[in-house]
Amino acid sequence: MVKNGKKTEAGEKKAVKRILITQPKPESIKSPYFELAAKHNVEMEFMPFIQLEAIPSKDFRKQKIDIAGYTAVILTSKNAIDHFFRICEEMKVVVSPDTKYFCISESVALYLQKFILYRKRKVFFSPDGTNKGIFDTINKHKENEKFIYPCSENQQDNEIVGWLKNHQCEFVNPYMYRTISCDIKSRISAHEFDVICFFTPSGVKSLLENFPDFTQNGTFIGAFGSNTSKAIEEAGLNLQIKAPDPQLPSMVAALEPLLSMLDYAQGVRLLGVHAQKLTEQSEGIPRLFDDGGDTPEDIEEHWKPASKAVDLIVDRFGAGMIGPASGMNTRKPGQSPAGPVLDEGA
Repeated sequence: MVKNGKKTEAGEKKAVKRILITQPKPESIKSPYFELAAKHNVEMEFMPFIQLEAIPSKDFRKQKIDIAGYTAVILTSKNAIDHFFRICEEMKVVVSPDTKYFCISESVALYLQKFILYRKRKVFFSPDGTNKGIFDTINKHKENEKFIYPCSENQQDNEIVGWLKNHQCEFVNPYMYRTISCDIKSRISAHEFDVICFFTPSGVKSLLENFPDFTQNGTFIGAFGSNTSKAIEEAGLNLQIKAPDPQLPSMVAALEPLLSMLDYAQGVRLLGVHAQKLTEQSEGIPRLFDDGGDTPEDIEEHWKPASKAVDLIVDRFGAGMIGPASGMNTRKPGQSPAGPVLDEGA
């Protein structure tokens, strides 16, 4: 919990009731955050932990960087996009239509539509929202490129800078804005939160500046982005919720599995389904996986949602938590351990 909150006893599982999102409250009432809160009957509070301060163009000029002389831009946040194009506008820099854009995630890449004709530009993004993903993407297209990597004044020495140096890339790392920690002590010292979600390393820094003696005490910590995850782990905190990844592309998607978990404090310890003395299939008996005329491929297609659910359970709790009934344990190599068995000729 937040400092001064009630401590959670070791091993105790409790229902999630309060979630703190360290970002401004969404303006749209149709935000997926509100839908998630209503679906699971949780309290969702929004509170920015940082504020941004723009670097004026006159101060940017002191860095002596000719933006037009670079052929590719690395963008790791929507803030970086906003301030990159702000500086370009203030300095009357015309960005070439041949400029390549390398973005940390698809959502960041799509944000470029605010400033460029997206479909007519060379836009690339990390497929899984990680630094490794963007490194792999850059590596395929870095020949003869000159990179400009705009970021916060507070984040100029990071993993991306190190990778560019180690791979002998020609680049500059100008700062176009700075992050300042908000004073949040008076606003949350009297609250308890079951989950706190961070979106920038600066947000993690702000937490520790406001609460130097912060102890987690059972609070779930979430991070969006690999740099944020790294900052949480370096702060000695336990990270339980990570986004984005192919299955969990947003923080809302990453929170869903947590909120869908059973509250063990309510007394549910084990749920199982058992059947025995099953007979061979015959006409008139309902079929579990198809309507009687489906091809094996159709059956597999119908089973995909269940297979995905099984995979999520295995990923979170281990392979021993779910498995096929003994009568179904005759899979071919490569088949799902809990899906239907195809005919031998399939």
